[in-house]
Amino acid sequence: MLAPLPTGAWAFLTATVAVATKTLTFSQCFSAFSNDVIWLIVVSFFFAKVPALRSSPACGAKLPLEIQSSDAAPSVTRSP
Repeated sequence: MLAPLPTGAWAFLTATVAVATKTLTFSQCFSAFSNDVIWLIVVSFFFAKVPALRSSPACGAKLPLEIQSSDAAPSVTRSP
């Protein structure tokens, strides 16, 4: 069974189709990338996803700090 394409793939596909069918010129299609607000939104999404990816068990990554609990006060150690 086929799965839906990710958002980035759809964006690339629709931009390609719009330029190939001459619905938009290349300049019109990519003019939004010169707007600073668009880049602010994109960068905020990148920063928002980084902690989620680092702690995700699916990617196998560990956070750089692990808190180990004991009967005494908790200590913070660096993971290898």
